Amino acid sequence: MEPRLGIDGAAAAATEEGGAHAQGHRRFCGYDTETAELLAAWEFGYPNDFSHVWEGLYRTAKGALFIAGKGGPRSKYARTDRTERDVQFIGIQPATKEEAVAWCEEHHKDGAIEKYFADAIADA
Repeated sequence: MEPRLGIDGAAAAATEEGGAHAQGHRRFCGYDTETAELLAAWEFGYPNDFSHVWEGLYRTAKGALFIAGKGGPRSKYARTDRTERDVQFIGIQPATKEEAVAWCEEHHKDGAIEKYFADAIADA
């Protein structure tokens, strides 16, 4: 597998879903991308683009779900520093099962829904 940049810039292997793996150590309130399982990843743009966004859906060993992401200065992850400059920002957001399924649907991760959230699929 080709190495990709993770959340903190550490090289990590691409996932079977085809996205960059954010195993670069990142921890927030008990959510740790290094110890959690990456279920699916999504990326928009190129890493040096101002609008670049990378997000990964993770599950902890205890089953908690969260979305970890990073983005450029014009992304939803952008924050302003003390000098009023836009800077790249990294974020971790806890997610419910319903939010995780909605995230997968929004980013066309049908394989992740089938594999990890099969009970959320309704017959037509």
